[in-house]
Amino acid sequence: EKGLLDRIKDALGLVGEPLNRAPRTRGVVPKRTVCCFCSCGCGMLGYVKEGKLLSLEGDPANPINEGTLCSKGAAARELSTSEERLTRPMRRAPGAREFTPIGWDQALDGIARAIKRARDASFDAAARRADGLGFLGGAINTNEETYLYRKLATVIGCHAIEHQARI
Repeated sequence: EKGLLDRIKDALGLVGEPLNRAPRTRGVVPKRTVCCFCSCGCGMLGYVKEGKLLSLEGDPANPINEGTLCSKGAAARELSTSEERLTRPMRRAPGAREFTPIGWDQALDGIARAIKRARDASFDAAARRADGLGFLGGAINTNEETYLYRKLATVIGCHAIEHQARI
């Protein structure tokens, strides 16, 4: 005589041998990260397989969000999978209407030249500062990145340093 579980399986059509497939989670590596949307610092677990982000979820070990995510954090996977995501630098030349792709070296050289131009144009030697520059940090920055960011700003004479959490 069949037990209750077997009768339920028969009724649902779940008879036969179980599927013999490897689990989808084989080879998946969890990576801890921080949500990039606001300055709360919610922890996330990103599940990566073969270099691709499969899913994101709240990190239960994080004391800030204890595994929960707001609607923005819950949808954060789209930041890496959207077809509209930019994967290379884009530049809009002066007077142009459209952005064009450029190489990373060209982009970084252009940024460095623009910072140098702004610094040189506004540097006050007596005060040892450049009033023509400002730095704005964001919630996505780690403590280590923020430390380096602050050091860079100080070295080039920038005193206007702010963070999105205070704005």
